Amino acid sequence: MFERPDSVAKTFVAYGAAMMSCFFRRARAAGLCAVLAAMIAGGGAAFAGEPGFGEWVDGHASRTRLVIGPMVAPGEYLAGVQIQMDRGWHTYWRNPGDSGVPPSFDWSQSENTAETIVQWPAPVSIPDAYGTSIGYFDEVVYPVVVKLEDADEQALLRLALDYAVCEEICVPLRSELSVKLEPGGKASDSATGLVNYYSRMVPPRQQPAQQHEPRIERATSRLDDGRVVLNIEARSSMPAEVFVEGPAQFFISATAGVDDGGRDRARFVVEVGGAKTPDELAGAALTATLVSAQGAVEHSWTVD
Repeated sequence: MFERPDSVAKTFVAYGAAMMSCFFRRARAAGLCAVLAAMIAGGGAAFAGEPGFGEWVDGHASRTRLVIGPMVAPGEYLAGVQIQMDRGWHTYWRNPGDSGVPPSFDWSQSENTAETIVQWPAPVSIPDAYGTSIGYFDEVVYPVVVKLEDADEQALLRLALDYAVCEEICVPLRSELSVKLEPGGKASDSATGLVNYYSRMVPPRQQPAQQHEPRIERATSRLDDGRVVLNIEARSSMPAEVFVEGPAQFFISATAGVDDGGRDRARFVVEVGGAKTPDELAGAALTATLVSAQGAVEHSWTVD
């Protein structure tokens, strides 16, 4: 099922677009996405004991480990927190949506680390009995930028990971993970391929002059039948989803209604709880993450 280590990096590139397409076509039921996920998972027996992979820690319907990827600058490395789940189970994005628990990362027991910055791959919406959650099916690797205190000394990454996995019920879990980081050491091809694949799934910030798709073109607020809603207009020639985050005093729905925006366009209507009028949103800092099979982008703005 799993690729030989020397061919894994090519596998991640070849199957990346197919995986994104699976997310939006909901092809998991047909088994296609499960097969692709297994081919890019990087967690099979073929990788056991390879440099850069920590030990697996088993949890309910899941297992977790740390992965050390490439050096990206002197004293700076790209690592990852890998969660594999039983088929049909899911875990969460930084904003879990209408229900769920986002993961938390405690690196305080690490040695020779100055900073650890967790990144978030593009998620998918997960409808359930309680509304819409936001997260990942089957597997995810959260990329982590690791900066060392002393670039010439070995580091030890220690992570206390709190996370939840859900199917019909949600199970909160904790894993104690560790892995050594050798300064200047070359990461294995399989570890590099795995971490780089998920790093490419992290939505970049939308640039003001950006013309390529997908992109967010306009965001406004209005009162609609007594509800405050955001209207978000986007450019995408493929089906897309949008996830909006904002200040804690507002509850922003994870379910975005989609209007027909015409060719290559999408319009989303997102309800904002906790505000009685659009004026109450003035000054609020909002972030919208637009995800499609073409890729993903993150756009932040302050409501006028």
